[in-house]
Amino acid sequence: MRAPCANPDSLDFDGSDFYLQAECVIAGHWLANFKYEKLDVAADALDYTDTTLGLGYLSNAEKPHQNKWLLNYVISEDRDNRVYVLLQIAVY
Repeated sequence: MRAPCANPDSLDFDGSDFYLQAECVIAGHWLANFKYEKLDVAADALDYTDTTLGLGYLSNAEKPHQNKWLLNYVISEDRDNRVYVLLQIAVY
């Protein structure tokens, strides 16, 4: 996401961003995830706080990042809540 700037020639930015993320494999093939993200910038209209809760399925538990499905629900304090699906396939 690129934030608009009142003066593009200015390098004077005031703000902070951080996130905390955790994943846990349950019963070999299931994945639970959590993410908390906060963006605080000088232009208050761009601030947001999101909490993501997700559930995934690992098709190959021995190589968990090879192929997986993720279904995430994002709860946002400052934007619309949303659901998204991710399919990750690694080609070797």
